[in-house]
Amino acid sequence: MTVSKNTLARNVICKWLPLFGAVGAIVLLSSRACPASDVAASTPRSSTDSRVLVREGISLMHLNKNQEAVDKLQQAVSLNGDSPEAYHSLALVLSKIGKMNDAIAAMRKALELRPDSDASWLTLGGFYQSNGNIEEALATYKAFLERFPDHKMKRKVEALRDSLTAEQRESKIRQEQDRILQDRPSTQERSIVAPLAAEFSSGNDDYLAQMFAKGVNRWPRERIPITVYIHDGAGVPGYREAFGRILRRSFDDWSTASDRQVAFAFVNSPKEARLQCFWTDRVADTGNAAEAGDARISMDQDGICKSEIWFLTQPVSKTIPLTDNYFRLVSLHEIGHGLGMSGHTTNPDDIMFYSATFKDVWRELSGRDSRSVKRLYKDL
Repeated sequence: MTVSKNTLARNVICKWLPLFGAVGAIVLLSSRACPASDVAASTPRSSTDSRVLVREGISLMHLNKNQEAVDKLQQAVSLNGDSPEAYHSLALVLSKIGKMNDAIAAMRKALELRPDSDASWLTLGGFYQSNGNIEEALATYKAFLERFPDHKMKRKVEALRDSLTAEQRESKIRQEQDRILQDRPSTQERSIVAPLAAEFSSGNDDYLAQMFAKGVNRWPRERIPITVYIHDGAGVPGYREAFGRILRRSFDDWSTASDRQVAFAFVNSPKEARLQCFWTDRVADTGNAAEAGDARISMDQDGICKSEIWFLTQPVSKTIPLTDNYFRLVSLHEIGHGLGMSGHTTNPDDIMFYSATFKDVWRELSGRDSRSVKRLYKDL
């Protein structure tokens, strides 16, 4: 299998769409609630108890005791079915345990009860995005911008809207290529109309055929093992030593998934490295207000010759804290870009899915991830 040569010194920037939601407004609302003894005189007991349960549920959620938080918040909703705070918080914690359909239903209920909640509109858009529903996500972000034109998060939402619009456009290109491959009867016709798609499309259960909107590139054999230098993150606000350990493991896991067709060699100087990893607490360094990571690859006539990966050490939003699990997801995704998979998939189970998720679990590379990288680097 061969890949067509790329333009000399061409730069490719590979970005990822994280999810973000302004949960702070609801959380602060709950934490500022009056003590139960003060509220009891004017509020039904069920409402008072519900507010206490909401506060307890939020505290458990912040401790990542998510199932316990679900139990508390479901009790709160049972006691007071008219509480937008209870439904909003329940929706957030349901998303963290991966029950996205239930989370969407709960957040829609929160908006039904309080349609002027910026936090609920923003987070609902994130839920749709996490589920791979670009149309609903765009519609929700559009509604947010129309309702709150001067919101402090306007720039982030606009950046996310623009990125999703581009992803939607690329998805349509992939769909058209799939249609061409299905309709063209001969291999010769397929290659003329969509050469890359014809080359990578097959009955294999992988996602290389979805990478074409931004191109599929790879490192040439003579540059493998890829030399890697990880810069010291000490002094960068938000950096934790665990990030470095997780990042090294993520490199090794990609190598294992490729059956060692891809290998990495860690070096002691950036001058010796073809791939460098950087840390930053500034969103501007990732090139987009909605980005959690940024992979930049440079090409010459033989393939990838250099790559830089930037990792954000601060959470993009309060809704998705930068846990070890979340950083693991980001590191695997960005290394995938650094290996040449410049596009995204529409399957939330793929590590190259176009968006991060709210679900806070340790991610491993899937069978589809493994088959994709193995086929990309086959027969070098």
